[in-house]
This record gives sequence, C-alpha cells and structure tokens, in this order.
Amino acid sequence: MSDRSRLRLVVLRVLVISLLATLLGRLWYLQVLAGPQYQQAAADNQVRDIVAAAPRGEIVDDKGKRWATNRTALVVSVDRVKLLRQKDEGEAVLRRLSQLLGVRESALEAKIQLCGPKAPHGCWNGSPYEPIPVSQLKDDVRSTRLALQILERKEDFPGVSAELGAVRDYTTPSGALASQVLGYLAPITLKELKKLPKAQQDARRSDLVGRSGLEQQYDAYLRGQPGVTEVAVDHLGAVTSTLSQTSPEPGDEVVTSLDATVQASLEKALADAVTRARHTEIKKGGGPADFAAGVVLDALTGHVVAMASYPSYDPNLFVGGISERDYQALQSAPGTPLLDKAYASAYPPGSTFKLISTAGLVTDGIAGPRTRRALGAQGRHPIGSRPLRAGHRGWDVAALQFSLEMHGFPCGTVDGGFGARTTDAVRRLQAFSGLTADGIAGPATLAALSRSPVRAPALRRPIAAPLGDRYGPRNNQFHAGLDFPAPTGTAITAAASGRAIFSGFDDGWGLTVVLDHGNGLHTRYAHLSSAAVSVGASVPSGALVGRVGSTGFATGPHLHFEVTVRGANADPGVALGLY
Repeated sequence: MSDRSRLRLVVLRVLVISLLATLLGRLWYLQVLAGPQYQQAAADNQVRDIVAAAPRGEIVDDKGKRWATNRTALVVSVDRVKLLRQKDEGEAVLRRLSQLLGVRESALEAKIQLCGPKAPHGCWNGSPYEPIPVSQLKDDVRSTRLALQILERKEDFPGVSAELGAVRDYTTPSGALASQVLGYLAPITLKELKKLPKAQQDARRSDLVGRSGLEQQYDAYLRGQPGVTEVAVDHLGAVTSTLSQTSPEPGDEVVTSLDATVQASLEKALADAVTRARHTEIKKGGGPADFAAGVVLDALTGHVVAMASYPSYDPNLFVGGISERDYQALQSAPGTPLLDKAYASAYPPGSTFKLISTAGLVTDGIAGPRTRRALGAQGRHPIGSRPLRAGHRGWDVAALQFSLEMHGFPCGTVDGGFGARTTDAVRRLQAFSGLTADGIAGPATLAALSRSPVRAPALRRPIAAPLGDRYGPRNNQFHAGLDFPAPTGTAITAAASGRAIFSGFDDGWGLTVVLDHGNGLHTRYAHLSSAAVSVGASVPSGALVGRVGSTGFATGPHLHFEVTVRGANADPGVALGLY
C-alpha cells in the first residue's frame, strides 16, 4: 500500500471519528443537559389550563344593604372543542340552538370565535378548552324548559350545556339605583390583557372588569382569585384527564359610606326637580331641564352619604353583555345617563365661590362697613337707609327677606332681589300689622319687623314620630313648618278641635288637609297618602286627619306640619312644647 493511500485512510478515520464524537456530544446535550427543558416543553404541549372565575365581592351601603351582589342563573355554554369535532364543525348544532334560544346563528358563531386580529365583536377571549357562555336564561318557567330540552336532547346538542352559574346582580335597596356610583362590568380587552404580567394573562382572558364607578375603582379587591384546573389533552385537543385543581377565592366585600334610604330620597328629589322645571315657565325659574345631580355629605365626617345623577340607567343591562341596540340607546338618550354629573362634569362655581372671597374678611361675624364694601354695590345700603320696593337689590333687601321669613311671611329664596314674592310678603305683613298694604318697605314696615314674631297657643302633637327638619332657615330658603319622618300610612291626628277648610291636592304640598281652629288659627297637614276628612267637617282634637305619605315635592314619607295665626306662620315647635 502506497503512502498516499495510507494517508487517505487516516484522514477518513479522523473524519468518521469526528462525526461520531459530534453525534455523541449532541446526543449527550439533548439527553442530559437540555433534557429537563424539553421534558417541560413536551408536558406543556399536553397540559391545558381551564380557569373558573371567582365570585365577585359584594358592594353594600353603610348598614349592610346589598347594592351589587351575585345570583345564580341558568347559563347556556358551548364546548368549542367538541363542537369542531362534529362532521360539519357544529353548524347543525348551532342552527338548532339558535332556533331554540331565539337568537341569530351568526351571533352564536361570533361568541364562540376565538379573539384575534380579524375576530368579530363579542368574540371569546378565554381559553378554547373552557365552556363558552353564549346565553343567560331568565328566571322563569320558559327558560327552565329550554334548559331541560338542552339537557334531555344531548344527541341534538352535543357539546352544549345548561348549568347554574354565578352572575352579577344589581339590586335597588330602599328603591335606590345608584347606577353611576356603582358602575358596571365589561369583558377585559386585549390591550388591557397585554399590560398584565405574562403569568396572569392566561388566567385573566375571560375576566369581567369594572368599567366605571366603584366597580372600576375597587376592581382589584372585588375580583378575587380565579380557580385553575390543569387537564391533559391528546394530539386532537380532547381532554384525557385532570392533573390538578384549585378552587376560586371570592372577592372582598366593599362597604361604602352611602345610605340607601338617603340615596333613594336624593334620586327622587332630582327626578321631581327636573319634572317640575320642565312644567314651569322659564320666567318663573323653569326650563328644558335634561339632567340634574346632587351630593349629600356628612357634616361631621365629610363622608359621602348619597350621590346621584339624573337621568340614570339599570346597570343590569350590562350583565352578560349589553346589546348594541341598548348601548346606542343609552349613548343617544337625553341627559347622557352614562355620565355621572355629580363628579364627571364641570359647572360654573356660582355662590360656592363666595366662600373664597369671604375668607379674606375679618371673621368676627359682624356685617360692618368692611364686609359691605367687599360685597360692592350689593352691600352699599345698610337696612333702613332707604325705602325698599320692587326692583331693588342689595344687602338690605336680603336682610328684609330674612326678617320677613322669621316673622312668618315666607318670600321664597333669600337672594337680595326685591321681586314679586318679596312684594307679596311685605303686603301680607302690612295687612297683618294694620298698615297700608302698598308693598313698599318703609320705616313703618321695618318698625313692624322689629317686634317679636307671632306665637300660637298650645297644641297637641299630631303624630307619634320623631322630629325631623325644624322651623327656620334652610340653606337660602325658609322651612315654615316641622317635618316628622314616619312610615307611609302612619296615623295623623288633629292638633286641636276645628273645622276642615281644605282637603285635597295643593301643588308642592301634595295631598293636604287644613283645619280652622277659630281666632285666625290654622294648622296644615301636608304630603299625606290619604285624607280622613272632607271640607266642612268638624274635627275633634286628636281625631284622625289622614295618613303619612310622600305626595307632592317630598323626599320621602313624612308629615309636614304648619301653624299660621291670622295669615302669619308661627313656630309649631313652640306651640307643641318641643323646645
């Protein structure tokens, strides 16, 4: 053998040995070094997570009354894997299901479509191995029969189930909606999902998240922890066994400072105010009112006791997914019900800004020259420096209005403007005092206001109920009676013997009874649910006059009780010996 042949054999041997060494080295790397990594990858390819949503936490008022809770409902779900394994990929099943439920087949197809770049609206964002809810049945006999048909006809509805599931439920404790305060739920979006840590994305794909109000603000606490079931699947995607399972943990309960009773009263007051404004001429303070908002605060703690916006909506519309038709109706409705005007709108500051300018004055409680100068033209005239008549405005007019109210001659809002109601109040005072009723507040009229207000004789208490609002100033108006809050239907009795001179509806007073007790003494019983006397009837002291209600411009069931002496309002609390 020549040297050349021998060299070729050596090179060939080295090449073969190198190839074998490379192969053995690669095999050792795959089996030993990278073995655990590939073993995990193979396991992951055979294991799928099925997420069970956690019951959402409840939202309650300060007394524990439930506003947002959970209830069980029949939910129709579709197993997408089983459906696609049908010969026609489930088209016949969806057709039969759409006919049974009374929904479009295209709507069902959209709901079981996995979300992606070209997926239709309402697609499924969760795991394809979870049952996909396609319809929430109502709590009635017809829906129960539909569920039974699905369960009994498994051959017609393979992969379709009807089971009880927890769904969000918004109640109305004491009749209060509080829709804008509570907010509503909607499916998590892909954009929101991508912002989450990767470890949470799969478990949160089918989440419902708060979209406004308390549901959004406290979503992290209300949501709870979902349960996860790990299942093994074969090469076709069918589940073969359950590997592990963790139960869902319910969300936390959110206790608010809101009071459902006060909230209901505020919502009713706003609705009544809008209705009243729509039926009042513009020159009398009315107008085309579309919305209203109000907030009630605890003066001692600053807690929000009630917060309402009108018009409102039913947040249950969003449970299970709101329809396009309903959502467009809310978006285009007058007054934009989805917008909370109590905190999400901007308004001119109005009289609230006066607190800022007043803070710069000496806080001695005396309305002296410096205070009047700070008010400009409105504070130029002290009371008594000029005869006051219709058209005048200023500090002295406001002082006159307040004095008229305190002496039992209501004149509406204490606003420093001498208008028709102030003129009428001045004339009534002048007639009461034996002066010429010309409506001009000159020296003689102001002298009459310097005397003590009229007092009524002793009367018996007309109702067995606690005292609410008292007689006296209330904001920039005057409350000319006493309020006794009580349940609807509570008996109301005559404060003294007399004769009924009015029994019927009297504008804002609602159903009202007025008794004449002689010597110019009258008592008024307002906001009744029913009247027990008719005009002209003699009513003994303590006899039934009517029953408590909330008719007229009332914020809840109560008796409004007034006393007048020769046309002038008197403090009923003094006559009843309450203080």
